[in-house]
Amino acid sequence: MNEDTLPTEKLFQEIHDLRAALANAQAEIEHLSQRNQEVQSELDLADTGNLALQHQANRYASATLLHKAAVISQKISTVREPDMLATRAIALIRSNFELYHVHIYLLDAAEQVLRLHHGSGRIGKQMQAEGRIISLQAEKSLVALAARQRRMVLSQNVAQEPLHLANPLLPATRSELSIPLEYGRTLLGILDIQDSQINRFSPAEVDALVSLAGHVAVALRNAQLFSERRQIQQKLLYQANLLQNVSDAVIATDNQFCIQSWNKAAEKMYGWKSAEVLGQVFDKVVPQIYGAETYEAVMAEFLARGQWQGRVTQQRRDGSQMPILASVTAVKDATNTVIGAVAVNRDISNQLAIEEALRQRTHSLEASNEELAQFAYAASHDLQEPLRMITAYLQLLASKHQGTLDEESNEFIAYALDGASRMRQLITDLLAYSRVGQKNQTFTQVDLEKILEQVCLNLEMQVKESQVIITHDPLPTLVADKTQMLQLLQNLISNALKFRSSSEPKIHLSAKKEKDRWLIKVSDNGIGIDPKFSQKIFTLFQRLHTRDEYPGTGIGLAMCKKIIQKHGGEIWVESALGAGSTFYLSLPENST
Repeated sequence: MNEDTLPTEKLFQEIHDLRAALANAQAEIEHLSQRNQEVQSELDLADTGNLALQHQANRYASATLLHKAAVISQKISTVREPDMLATRAIALIRSNFELYHVHIYLLDAAEQVLRLHHGSGRIGKQMQAEGRIISLQAEKSLVALAARQRRMVLSQNVAQEPLHLANPLLPATRSELSIPLEYGRTLLGILDIQDSQINRFSPAEVDALVSLAGHVAVALRNAQLFSERRQIQQKLLYQANLLQNVSDAVIATDNQFCIQSWNKAAEKMYGWKSAEVLGQVFDKVVPQIYGAETYEAVMAEFLARGQWQGRVTQQRRDGSQMPILASVTAVKDATNTVIGAVAVNRDISNQLAIEEALRQRTHSLEASNEELAQFAYAASHDLQEPLRMITAYLQLLASKHQGTLDEESNEFIAYALDGASRMRQLITDLLAYSRVGQKNQTFTQVDLEKILEQVCLNLEMQVKESQVIITHDPLPTLVADKTQMLQLLQNLISNALKFRSSSEPKIHLSAKKEKDRWLIKVSDNGIGIDPKFSQKIFTLFQRLHTRDEYPGTGIGLAMCKKIIQKHGGEIWVESALGAGSTFYLSLPENST
């Protein structure tokens, strides 16, 4: 055995000591483990207490915020003017929640935009004055997004929010909260809240502001309804005052024609006070006669058309009668059922007296015109016979003493013959003028192109001698007096021939349809007319030139004007000296 080798006993002793040390270590480990569990339990208990305290603190903060919201809701609930309500709500929200800026946008459904209704402070007023709007379809706007999706939209850091719409007037904005203002299923607008801090809005604050937005929406809608009701009441009051002060009797009845409303004019017109007639049947209070129509026929028309208008004779309280122009309209409900009627009645006694006076005056004028026409015809006819005799004897005198009279005597006889000839033409023209518009007018379908052909035949010699070129566009067919249409065009073309240009004279006719009328133009390139005489030329016997320059009686254009007026039309001229003339004829398609 080597001396370095340990004896067996010593080895066993070391093993025993090692086992004892191991047992002590295990015991210590168990003790430490137990203590660790105890400490962990104590720590867990401490954490549980802290969490409870935290929950308690959160509940307190939430209750405080909800209390603020409730107080604000109470303060704005009694405001009945929408603008004032919005202003007050914004101010209270901003001050109580210590916010940077608060806006209210209202929805314009027709134009699909959100309009700034009110904003806080000076910036809010400036934005409102600028008429700030946001399109409902705007891609870059939290306000528009909240409106489209009908939900609250929150951004705790707008610098990282691609949908944030930056406002240069609010450069300090760091977080934004947009909450829909909804009344039932109706979107009224958006409550937009902005602050200058990142992560500004806690969950409790968001809940409180969302709750408050609901109260703001209800208060705002109530204020809008109150304002609308007040406007309607003011309008109804205005209408009621208006109806009370109109000069016509305005009477409202139910569907049994029992009187429900009776204005002051009705009281004055019929002699019954409103309190005396309300609830009574109208026909029993005011007996009436329908003239040519029967009551049954009037009622049938009223029920079929929902209205009736006509003249009736009605009786006053004192038994006297008066002519009335009545206009009755049915009042219907949403189902188109007749629930009443409104009658507007006007006393037309003075109107009928005026109409009768006009009828008598018209009859008197017609009789006078007829007498004048007969006189003109008789005078013209009777004057022609002595005029022919004067002309015949002058011609006989000139023939018998031909060669024996001196030059001055021959000149006198020539003057007398020329005067007699001009007088004959004047009498003929006056006779034609007096016949225009007499009762023997015959209105038929008149083709103006055929009338123009006849005129050109009648004036064939003058046209050839003057070498005038007459052209025309398609001309219409009118209901008119054929003879007078012939006179009209012949006078105008004769006038153009007389005052033609010295080189290449031209006359052109054209027509244009204007609703139920025709505008006919007769244009020439003649000597023209000074515009200051454009009205004078249509006056009887008015001439712009001496007889030596241009012959005529001064009746032709006056006759044209009379013919046009008798056909319900108008005539005028546009011209300038040396630039030709255009005569405009505006004639109805059917002159009858």
